[in-house]
Amino acid sequence: LRAGQGGEKVVFNDEEERKRELERERNSTKNQKIEAARRDLLASGKLSMMREQERLRAAQQVAYKTGDMKQARDIADILRPNEKDEIEFDMKTGQYRKKSKLNG
Repeated sequence: LRAGQGGEKVVFNDEEERKRELERERNSTKNQKIEAARRDLLASGKLSMMREQERLRAAQQVAYKTGDMKQARDIADILRPNEKDEIEFDMKTGQYRKKSKLNG
């Protein structure tokens, strides 16, 4: 029909609609997986560990920029994984600390 005759033009585009529907489903699944991963990180305490590592990296950069090499090296020692496992994450304080000789 022509638009000038007052008729209605109907277009069926099933393929495009199906593409949009699949995209919505993919986004929904992706968001559910992200949320599940976030809950797992929170539950295990890894999220706070990651945040503390990021805070330490930022503090290390500030120490380097201000010339406080001792502080920068100390932070690097905390961030560096080692076989002796001298550094531990304290869940109560949310910070990394050197293991006490008394505790283990």
